[in-house]
Amino acid sequence: MDCEDHDCATEESCFLVPDAEMSLSAANASFVGEAFYDYAGLSLAGAGDVNADGYDDFMIGAPFATAGGTSAGAAYLVLDPVSGEHGLYEADATLFSETPGAGAGHSVSGVSFPTR
Repeated sequence: MDCEDHDCATEESCFLVPDAEMSLSAANASFVGEAFYDYAGLSLAGAGDVNADGYDDFMIGAPFATAGGTSAGAAYLVLDPVSGEHGLYEADATLFSETPGAGAGHSVSGVSFPTR
């Protein structure tokens, strides 16, 4: 996953590429933030295989998202496989702060669960 020099923050797009050395035009998928300047993609992280389907899933942070108040922030869970262009409103789960100014999603990370 790559956001070329964090341009995705102002352009509100992030791109899923198989290798960080590849051009963004080779992206398998792109994600557009819910609002201008929500800084979607400021943080990205693998989330492990959340739904146990054999594909690794990922989180996209948007620290200035406003669902819970001005700059409350949000983190979006996207279940892989995914391709094409998507708005983050289509994410499989959205976690957002209800505290204005909290900046949730400024940093995101995945959690691994042991398989049975």
